[in-house]
Amino acid sequence: MENINQKILQAGSFLFILAGVVYLLCEAITAYAWSNPSYQYAINYISDLGIPVVTQYMGRTINSPLYFVMNFGFFANGILFAIAYFMIMNTLPSKRKIIGLALTAIYAIGITMVGMFPGYDWWGEPFHGIGAMLAIVGGNLSILCGGLMSHRIFPQKWVSTLSVIFCIIGIISFALFIGINNNMYAAVFERMSVYTIMVWCIIFGLFVQVKSRNMNVSDYEMNLKV
Repeated sequence: MENINQKILQAGSFLFILAGVVYLLCEAITAYAWSNPSYQYAINYISDLGIPVVTQYMGRTINSPLYFVMNFGFFANGILFAIAYFMIMNTLPSKRKIIGLALTAIYAIGITMVGMFPGYDWWGEPFHGIGAMLAIVGGNLSILCGGLMSHRIFPQKWVSTLSVIFCIIGIISFALFIGINNNMYAAVFERMSVYTIMVWCIIFGLFVQVKSRNMNVSDYEMNLKV
């Protein structure tokens, strides 16, 4: 399938991989920079990494010297995810892709708000919460749509199944996170609701990258008609 659609699929899939890797790398670098106290993945929220001041918040001591790295990760992920999603879904003729694109826009806006408005006691805190909700719900629903729509290009059902499983895990984890928000280990469920999106980006990106390289024009056109 050496045509414009193949090149678009390969470029979009690369951006998906990059979106997941950049986010996880920024998170790891920012967390590693914490020293007093050390960052604890099971206790500290992801949002703690992007707070620009040393403070106490909800019983947690916040001291993130590389907060700007995490906030860059939020911004970069939102932009890369949105571009990648648009590129790949735009190769499909179905009008149903509009739902996925709308959810992706919600995700991109939400995660951008998370980076713009850090989550601690100040006037911008409510916007952080709104952004987090938009990002987590919108992101998990967008990977669901992306996975279900991918069979129009690639017939392998495991991608759609995995996307459904990831979405369910992400939404349930977010609900549990909200329900036990004051629990010491609520961060575990917060992470589960976000990592479903990041891991999906990498897996889906690798899948599309490999499959698009081995697909010819006739296979592509035949799958679109199914």
